[in-house]
Amino acid sequence: MMGPLVNVLLGAALLCPALADITPRVQCGEVDGDIYQFSAKTLENGTDVSFQEYRGKVVLVVNVATYCGGTIPTYTQMNALAEFYVDEDFEILGFPCNQFLKLEPGTNSEILNGIQYVRPGDGFEPLMTLFQKTEVNGATEDPLFTFLKSACASTFTEFYSGLFYEPITIGDIQWNFEKFLIGKDGKPFSRYHPSVQDPEALKDDINTLLNA
Repeated sequence: MMGPLVNVLLGAALLCPALADITPRVQCGEVDGDIYQFSAKTLENGTDVSFQEYRGKVVLVVNVATYCGGTIPTYTQMNALAEFYVDEDFEILGFPCNQFLKLEPGTNSEILNGIQYVRPGDGFEPLMTLFQKTEVNGATEDPLFTFLKSACASTFTEFYSGLFYEPITIGDIQWNFEKFLIGKDGKPFSRYHPSVQDPEALKDDINTLLNA
């Protein structure tokens, strides 16, 4: 169990940054390549997944963290979307990241327990595919996120404290639960600020891409 870790972090669980000037949704631009050139290892068993598996599907990519104030509403949002589009060509991919106030400190083997028994808890089962811990910014960032950020401008107007990576670069993901929506062609379509937590706020874009 994660008892010692939980004791340290519960007091910080709601310490996500207050909203500054934000853009809830950013339309992405042209970019060379697509997501099908990438792969990642699953959180549960380390299976290597080629993103070729998502060819022809609409994909939502989100960087997640267990001990953030946005954890419960965002995981709830993701499950609601997964259930709503269960019969559609739609996939949600989650990437745990510890670069923002160190709110995802567990090992890969601990993270799923934290989701199920702490936040959201009560046996919660995420309906997204979760991958192993990932750095989304900085010198060792995952190439998938380099690609996504190259197509979509930032949703923030300023950097917050509590960033654990360097160098800091314009266009970085600046907190937990940013989201990138990708079309059936593997190209980024839109980027969403972490405060966008209502499933209804994403459905127009998802429907547009599903019907394209």
